[in-house]
Amino acid sequence: MNPSNYAYDVLDALSQEVAVLDKHGTIVFVNKAWNDFGKNNGAASNFIGCTYLDYCDCESQDPTCASAVNGIQSILEERRNSFTLEYPCNSPCEERWFKMTAPPLCDDNNEGVVIVHDNITERKQAEEKNLLHKNKLNLIVNTIDAAIFGVDISLLQQHFDLLRSLHITSLRDYIRDNPGFLKKTSQLIKVVDINDRALTLYKANSAKTLVSSNPGKLFFGPSTRPYISALDAIYRDMPVFEYTTIQHDMAGSTFHALAKIALPQNSENKNWLLICVIDITEIRNNEKALKDTEKYLNSIVNGMFAPMLVIDRTFTITDLNNRLNQRMRYRQNSAFPSATPA
Repeated sequence: MNPSNYAYDVLDALSQEVAVLDKHGTIVFVNKAWNDFGKNNGAASNFIGCTYLDYCDCESQDPTCASAVNGIQSILEERRNSFTLEYPCNSPCEERWFKMTAPPLCDDNNEGVVIVHDNITERKQAEEKNLLHKNKLNLIVNTIDAAIFGVDISLLQQHFDLLRSLHITSLRDYIRDNPGFLKKTSQLIKVVDINDRALTLYKANSAKTLVSSNPGKLFFGPSTRPYISALDAIYRDMPVFEYTTIQHDMAGSTFHALAKIALPQNSENKNWLLICVIDITEIRNNEKALKDTEKYLNSIVNGMFAPMLVIDRTFTITDLNNRLNQRMRYRQNSAFPSATPA
């Protein structure tokens, strides 16, 4: 087999469009994929014998073309040893993206450059889709009325994996027997992302101030009970864990909070969790006000001398005061007197 022909066969087998330029930038070889692409897109020829740099210059005044010319020229002049460029190349029917790679030609004189065009449309579309999804998610996260924290628990999971390998089935028992572990866990948890609502709720001047806080104290306050319960939920791979606690903001004020921890149930995101915190201080205050009102009304009813009962619209007794309770007990005792000795 002729080594020269073998090399050409290899280049023709590639799906990428390949062209070889000499030291003057003239196209001296193109592979089959290059020819096929040109035919499918209305090219007049395969451009062998044409100066590639002139072709790029005359195509348009697009800055991408200028970047391509400068990059290839720098290879030919040995000012750099590699060049890559991602660029759009749309057809009338579809949007397309390509990646140009231009390494120097490795011949005896090292004069020339190899131009490789690779279709990266699928990758670009996936990136754009992911970016759109991320932007939508950020919009949702930053508009809902809840503080959201993204937490890295990779170090914590590594420690948990070690405990699992030792057949530790109850984390609560382990913490009880090893109280120092609880303090250590706060160093294994790292807050890496927060939304705008978190800054407002905790009255933090910056994300850095809030993120640098001790995660254990930040999310669970002075009580260790919900913290231990949360660690136990993570250890047992529970998808969701909910708790209420009293939180402290950066100004030192307290507020009642309802927090929900969501642990992704897939291996790719096992080292991450989300913590959503909602201020329920107003709800707690309303509950207390309602209880105080009920207590006040009961004191009024029970303080009346006349027997009193409360019935609803179906004439069902729903409440009665102490005076009526005493009267009913008195009548019961009178109707069924206790036996006395003869």
